Amino acid sequence: MKPCKAPCKSWSLQRVFLLVLALLMIAAMIPSCSKGNSLQKWFGEGEEEGLAPVSGEFVTGPEVELARGTIPTAGGTITVDKPGDPLHGLTIEVPAGTYAEDRTFVISSATIESHTFGPALDPVTPLVYVDDGGGGAGKIMLASLPLELEAEEFAKGYLYDDETGYLEEAPTVETAESQTTSAFPHFSPLVWSKGSTMRLEELAKDGLLSGFRPGVDDWEFPNQGSVIAPNGHSMGQCQSAYWYYMSKKRGERAQSLYGLYDNNGGVKTPALWQDDSYGYRLASRLQVEKDWKEANKVFYRDDIKDREVWSDIANCIYETRNPVLLTVFPDDESFTGGLTLLAYRVEGDRVYVADPNFPGGSERYIRFKDGWFDPYVSGPTASDAEHNPTTYSFVRRSFSIASLDNALMNRLWLEFQQGVIGWDKFPGYGLMVYDEGQKKEVGINDSFQTNKEKLQILAYEDTENKRGALGVNVWREGAWLEAERDGKFPLKEGTNRLGILVTGSGSSGGAYLDFRWVEVEYSKAARKLETETSYYADNPQQVDIEYTYYEEDGQRVRHGYYRMYWSNGKLKADANYQDGLGHGPQKTYYENGQLQEEWGMKNGLEDGVHKYYTESGKLWREEVWVDNQRVSEKDY
Repeated sequence: MKPCKAPCKSWSLQRVFLLVLALLMIAAMIPSCSKGNSLQKWFGEGEEEGLAPVSGEFVTGPEVELARGTIPTAGGTITVDKPGDPLHGLTIEVPAGTYAEDRTFVISSATIESHTFGPALDPVTPLVYVDDGGGGAGKIMLASLPLELEAEEFAKGYLYDDETGYLEEAPTVETAESQTTSAFPHFSPLVWSKGSTMRLEELAKDGLLSGFRPGVDDWEFPNQGSVIAPNGHSMGQCQSAYWYYMSKKRGERAQSLYGLYDNNGGVKTPALWQDDSYGYRLASRLQVEKDWKEANKVFYRDDIKDREVWSDIANCIYETRNPVLLTVFPDDESFTGGLTLLAYRVEGDRVYVADPNFPGGSERYIRFKDGWFDPYVSGPTASDAEHNPTTYSFVRRSFSIASLDNALMNRLWLEFQQGVIGWDKFPGYGLMVYDEGQKKEVGINDSFQTNKEKLQILAYEDTENKRGALGVNVWREGAWLEAERDGKFPLKEGTNRLGILVTGSGSSGGAYLDFRWVEVEYSKAARKLETETSYYADNPQQVDIEYTYYEEDGQRVRHGYYRMYWSNGKLKADANYQDGLGHGPQKTYYENGQLQEEWGMKNGLEDGVHKYYTESGKLWREEVWVDNQRVSEKDY
C-alpha cells in the first residue's frame, strides 16, 4: 500500500464531503409523515413505475390460541371470549354455503413488537391468525371487533402476505361507536390499523397517491358493452385492469397495460380500439362470470355514510398505495345500473377516478365536501356517457377479482394470451363473401382473391344454414368504409387489409362481438379458379367429390371449397383450402346427414374449437386448439 500524501488526503476529504452532501439530498427528498405519501416514489416524479407499493414485516411475540370451533356448511360464527385480551369479542361470521364441508376454525394471535411499514400503519391489534383449514372460501366473511377509539378515529383491517410483505385491504363494512366490521374473502394473517378522518383530510390537501394512473395502467378502449354484456362491462374492465396492475405490473414488474395489447399486441393501431379484441372480450367475459352485485352486496346498503366510504378509500390509498375499486349507483333504492370506477388519487376535496368510459382520462373525479359525495355524471357505457348521461348519487366500495378468485383470473388471462378468450360465452360466427366465380357464398380468409371491385361481406352465427345474420363494419387505412347501396364494400387495386368488426343482431343489435383482420387481393386479372367434379362409378348422377383450384407451374392447387358426398347424396365432408393448405372451417357428417365433427384450420394448422357430435346430433366433446396444439378439452 502506498503512503498517502497531502493530495491523497485532500481527495479523501472531498469524497467524504460529496458523500455527506448526497445523503443530505436524499434525506431532503424523504417526506415527513405530515406530508402524506405524495412524494414517496420508486423513481423520480413522472417515472412510469409510479409509487412503490407498501411492504414490510412484523416482529411478533409467540402465537397464542384464542378460540376454536366448528362452522357447519349452514354457516355460523366463532367468537373470542378472553376478557382482558385486546381481541376479546372478536367475532367472525361465516355465511351459509361458504364451504362445502364443516370446517374447524382456530383463531390465535401474536403481539406485534415492531414493524417496518412506516408511520402510516398504526396497529391497534396483535397480528391475528385464522386457520379455516385452507382451500378457499366461497362467500364473503365478516369480522367484527370491539375497539375503543377517539372521536374522528376509525380502524381498518388488512390481510398480510408474509411471503411478499404486502398488505391487502379488507374493506370496512360498518363503523359503529365501539365496533368495526371488515369484510374478508379469505384469510391470511390480519391486523387492524388506526386512522383519523381529520388527519386524512389534512394529508389529502397535499395529495394521497396510489401508483395507478389513467393512460398508463387502465385499458385503452372505451366501455361500449358487447353482445354478452349489452349494458356495459365497466366492472369487468376495471377488475381486469386492477388485477393486471396488482398481479403483473406490481407483482412481476411487467410493462404497463395501457396500449400494451393494442391490436392484440400486434402492429399498433391507436386510432382503432375495436381491433383490441382480446382485451375487450376479456372485460366482457369477466363481467358476466360472477354475480358482482351478490359478491359486493355487503357494501351496497344505503345506511353506509359517505364519510365512512371516503375514509376507507383515502386510508387504503395512504397505507397501501394501491387503487380502490368503487361502484356508483343512480339515485334509486334498487342499486341497479351501477358503474364501476378505480379511485387512484385523493387530493383536497376530490377523489380522482379512472372511468372506463373515458380511457386514459386523468381529470375525472368525485367531489367529497362537508361529509358528502357530490353526484357523479357518466353512464353505463361510453355512448351513454356522451349522449344520455346518468347521474350517480351513491358511492360504494367493491371487492376485486384479485382477492375474490385469483385462480379464475389466472385462467382467463391464459385464455387471453392464447387468443381464445370468450369462446365459451360469445356466440360463434363465420365470415362469408359472395364469390362471383363460384356463384355462392364462401368463407373469407387471408389472401382471398377477386376480380370484382366491390365485395359483399356477411356474417352468420350458423353459416351452414345462413341463420343469425350479424352486423358487419369494415375498416381500411384509417377509416370506416361506407357500404354502397347494394351492401358491398369498395376495394382498391392490389392488397386490401380489411378490419372487420362483427356486431350482434336482434336484441343485441350493434353490440360488439369480435374483430378480425383479413387481406383481400383485388385485381382485374385475378387468378382464375376452376372446378373439378367426380362421380360415383356405379351412379354417374351422384357427385362423389367436388373442389375448386387454380393451376400454378402445371400443378393443381386447391383453393376454395372441397366437398365429399355419401352415395345417398348427403354431404360427407365440407372443407376449405387456401393456396393448397387447409384454411377456414372444416366439417364432416354422418351418413344420416348429422354433423359429426367441426373445427378450424389456419394455414394448414388446426386452430380454434374442435367439436364432436354423436350420430343423433348431441355434442359429446370439445377441444381448443392453438397453432396445431391442443390446449384444453372437455367431455359432455
